[in-house]
Amino acid sequence: MPATVLLWILAPQTVVSQDMRVPRIEPGECVSQQLIDAGARCFLFYGEENRDNPNGTIITLPVAVVPPLERIENFPADPVIYYSGGPGASAMQRFDWIRRDAGIRELLLVDHRGFINAEPTLQCPGLQISPYMNQLSPVVVSEETPLQRLQLHAETIKRCYDKLIAEGIDVARYNEYEISRDIDEIRSLLGYDTVNLYGHSTGAGTALSYLRYYPDVVRSMVLYSPWFGEYRNRAPMDEYYSIKQMYTDILGLCVANEPGCRDVIPAWYHEIDRARRALDEKPFRTTVTDANGDQVTLTFDGAAFMGRVYRWFEDVYMVLPKITSSVQKGDYSDLDEFFVTEEWQRVTINDVEESYPYGYYVAHICNDMGANRPTTEDAISMIDREPALLGFEDLKACAWWGTDGAVPPEHHDRFYSEVPTLSLHGQVDSCCGMRWGEFIGKTMPNLQSVEIQAVGHWNDNPCRHRITRDFLLSPSSEVDDSCKNDIPMAPWVLE
Repeated sequence: MPATVLLWILAPQTVVSQDMRVPRIEPGECVSQQLIDAGARCFLFYGEENRDNPNGTIITLPVAVVPPLERIENFPADPVIYYSGGPGASAMQRFDWIRRDAGIRELLLVDHRGFINAEPTLQCPGLQISPYMNQLSPVVVSEETPLQRLQLHAETIKRCYDKLIAEGIDVARYNEYEISRDIDEIRSLLGYDTVNLYGHSTGAGTALSYLRYYPDVVRSMVLYSPWFGEYRNRAPMDEYYSIKQMYTDILGLCVANEPGCRDVIPAWYHEIDRARRALDEKPFRTTVTDANGDQVTLTFDGAAFMGRVYRWFEDVYMVLPKITSSVQKGDYSDLDEFFVTEEWQRVTINDVEESYPYGYYVAHICNDMGANRPTTEDAISMIDREPALLGFEDLKACAWWGTDGAVPPEHHDRFYSEVPTLSLHGQVDSCCGMRWGEFIGKTMPNLQSVEIQAVGHWNDNPCRHRITRDFLLSPSSEVDDSCKNDIPMAPWVLE
């Protein structure tokens, strides 16, 4: 254990420092009961919002060091730094599954700049329409034309940007590059010479950024359902068609492995497109009661269908043979259940702000693009050609974000690293399958990729825990992935 940490543990937690230097770290209160229950040591980190041109704004970030679940007398001194996804999801209340992966190592948690427990927090109350927060958002479930729906999203992005600027936030500084600088200052102040990185979803991209800028202090890295800038920030049209291939591949598994599936979807290469076209020609409309008791009509067209499949592929892949077949026949009787309309409510940012600041989410995805943001002409053209992008990611709306993020020009360049890395993927993870591991493996020769059967983007399973723990114990050894097919595929629904 670093000596500096030991001194802070022994120090009274009520001491208020008069030290105004930055960067610095001090003992602080734990920001969740879960941290207290886990016996975490909690701190506050103070740093410059803009290191390159200090503007007087000091960011404050909560930091927690969580002890390992498997205690040994001399546990390793190099912790596992966890990067949550979203981007913007706080890990301060949901970290037990990461502790199981970390094994005998401490877990270092940080609510990054702009997160809900950080100061400042990038909030945009009342502006929530992102399909990431609400699968039935007005962007998707609407009678408006595709371009009118894009405008709804664009106006939300612009109002959020204007609000943060009016509050004096240097919004361009909320990106993966600045987060990496924060983390390295925290690492140094806590006295850790080396660290292990663990990134989930977009957090994997943030972990990779740290490796890019501080390669000499990284012992190993785990990427779970990774989603990183070199792929994520390309034109959404390109990414959409890559993902769409997965849907067809899964239907192909049904035809190959399930008797009777070919009878239900004989033209399985085309079933997704045909079902989507049927909903474009005759949208599914249903009336629901919102939380205020008002009757609301929801409209689901082909874009809404594609958005539903993308957001919840793990939950719906087994019913796609039946759904695609019945929709083409004009039978919409299963669509209330498919679109989970009974759970619909008018969602605003106020409903999710306790754990997920929408302003940070937008700032991160737009700023991290640097100069690679789309123009408004790019975004309009994409939606005009492919309306399904309304239910797929938010990157096109970054055209209405008011600035480029303050990242180095080479921020998205490919880089070479020999750091041992484990890349874990779910077979039915629509966004972040094995192709991500294949992509990054081209410049990371010591990367091992594992695909776990029947697993999606969030699945918490014993196989992943075992593989990850073993890897962290010996990153240079070949992982034993013999459990990767232990989880069976869900039964196909054909009628």
